Amino acid sequence: MQIFNGSVISRDLIIFLITFLVGLWSSGVVFRVAIRLYNTLLVRGRHAQTLVLEPTVLNGMGIVLYCLVANFMITVVAYQFTSNSLATIESAEPYFPYIWIAFGVLGSIVLSAILSLLLPARFKHAFGLLFCSYIPSVLAGIVSFLVSYGVISLVFYFISNVVS
Repeated sequence: MQIFNGSVISRDLIIFLITFLVGLWSSGVVFRVAIRLYNTLLVRGRHAQTLVLEPTVLNGMGIVLYCLVANFMITVVAYQFTSNSLATIESAEPYFPYIWIAFGVLGSIVLSAILSLLLPARFKHAFGLLFCSYIPSVLAGIVSFLVSYGVISLVFYFISNVVS
């Protein structure tokens, strides 16, 4: 096959695609964990009819991909808004953080609407699910940072001891 001829571009593309698919799969798993967490918090004193149905990992990957594209588009619009239209007004620069916060709120509303459409859930449940998805995401980020830090530290320790 021509793609496996050893060129740098094809190797980098394959590595990128594999990394993207593994990241999307792990995000789908984290999304399912967030739904379980939300359902656990929601079921206290309520009926099981208000629970959010948990999608398969493949469907969760699709939902995460939709949300990723929507979040990217909102970020691009916010960047264009702050860099082009307001950059010419010098008095608007101190308000850029507030503008980014406003776009963050807008992004949360849009992502909640996407979740409520893709999951059989009400908007308020999708909004709660969005914030419950941050908890396992932050924990996964902390764990991956600690593992990466440990691996990199071991590699540098090994190199420094072998070279010395």
